[in-house]
Amino acid sequence: MRKYLAILLVVLLAFAMAACTATPVVDPPVDDPNPPIDDPIDDPVDDPVDDPVDDPVVEEIVYAPYAIQFKNKTGVTMTGLWLYPTGAEDKGNPLFLEPIPDADADKAASTVYAYVVRPAEGTCDLYVEWEDGTNATLPDLTIINHDKFSMKGGQDAAGWEHEPMDDDGEVAIVDAIVAAGKTNDNFYGNYVLLGLEIKNKTGKTITGWWIYETGGDYTRYGNMIDNVKILADPGDEHDEEAERDLSWVDLPTPWISTAEGDSPYIFCFFIRPVAPSYEVRVEFADGQILILPDYDLLTPNADGFCFNEISMKGITDLDSPPKYDNGDPEPLYYLIWAKLTAPAGDGWYPKF
Repeated sequence: MRKYLAILLVVLLAFAMAACTATPVVDPPVDDPNPPIDDPIDDPVDDPVDDPVDDPVVEEIVYAPYAIQFKNKTGVTMTGLWLYPTGAEDKGNPLFLEPIPDADADKAASTVYAYVVRPAEGTCDLYVEWEDGTNATLPDLTIINHDKFSMKGGQDAAGWEHEPMDDDGEVAIVDAIVAAGKTNDNFYGNYVLLGLEIKNKTGKTITGWWIYETGGDYTRYGNMIDNVKILADPGDEHDEEAERDLSWVDLPTPWISTAEGDSPYIFCFFIRPVAPSYEVRVEFADGQILILPDYDLLTPNADGFCFNEISMKGITDLDSPPKYDNGDPEPLYYLIWAKLTAPAGDGWYPKF
């Protein structure tokens, strides 16, 4: 399993000429003995003024939530399953990190559930890969909430059944996944994922931490301190062979600084609307409130990378500029791992 996940993570890690004009030669005029009588000259007419052309309107795609069940009855273990808009060049992330066994090998594990967000209009394609190296596509599907795909009769997608779920118990299972908020592929339509490594080097204990659109309402989102998960044991970042426990555990609260003890680094992601910049609100145990303003987290730097680290090294807004850290596994691998397997850093998910 660890080998399979490592391969998956590598794949995911796996972006004036000038014109010359000749002067014409004109013969000298010759007097005409019978000059023509000129027509009366009309008053000059102004050239029509074109109406201003508005910029084309880009319609925002409307997304909808879908709870879906999949049953592997193909006879072969599935190693990848994607559901993406028909015609899309990028399939996105797979819906499941672990292989899905065939029903004959493990009946319970062969049935899986997914929560996805997809365009409310249009069709989708279902693409499947198996452990024997083969694949199949079921195209042009109209998806509805509580859909069921029973992939029976082998690896020929033409024989698979696509119909509504009809078992109340199974509907309750998938509805609980939707209620939790995190989609299987971590895609949320018009929202963006902000992956961040966050360090408390302020010398003070932090009780509240929010990130939000500049000028927005921070209370719309959750307090990271109350919701974030941290790695159980990220190991020694300088030792590639160090033992690591990459399971997720609760952050000990309040969040002490590195000067006060063993302060864990946080590797997490936040789901936010696309914005020119974001603000961070920090609340300390002593009552101080710090606003870190105008963080542009979506524009690549000179090297083509977006900022992924906020190392808070003091208690003024000038002490903690965001930066890009290319360390691996810390933070690059850990941020990818967080997006794949951890809940959102503040527990906030958009509703569709």
